Amino acid sequence: MENYILLAEGAKKQNDVYLKAFKTYLKALRLSDQTIQAHIRHANLYINDFLLLYEVHPLYEGCYMLDEFFMDWTSKNDLLLSENLVKGITASVKKFYAYMLELGLEINAEHYKVLCESISKHKAEWIEKHSQ
Repeated sequence: MENYILLAEGAKKQNDVYLKAFKTYLKALRLSDQTIQAHIRHANLYINDFLLLYEVHPLYEGCYMLDEFFMDWTSKNDLLLSENLVKGITASVKKFYAYMLELGLEINAEHYKVLCESISKHKAEWIEKHSQ
């Protein structure tokens, strides 16, 4: 347990560095402050809450875990997601991982391809699940 805590704290610190740089990147794109904050909130939820909750998953594993996030984790954690929120989270996670790929950090083109395919294949299902 102590080992997990140390690993999770280290991963969160690194993720926070990535999120800070991601925020700078989004500002450079001249996105509105509201849009930037939404992207940061959504990416943080995914990489710091979901990927680090029970075990420390490296960021690249997040490219393979969106279905688990939307179909299982959100329900277990009592997160109520509207259609717009599902769309917002998928857009933010995709944008974050595109940024990481662009910089060559933690993921590669194959990881990103799997993420994009998962979003294309399952987004309607995720929306349907959370519309009930």
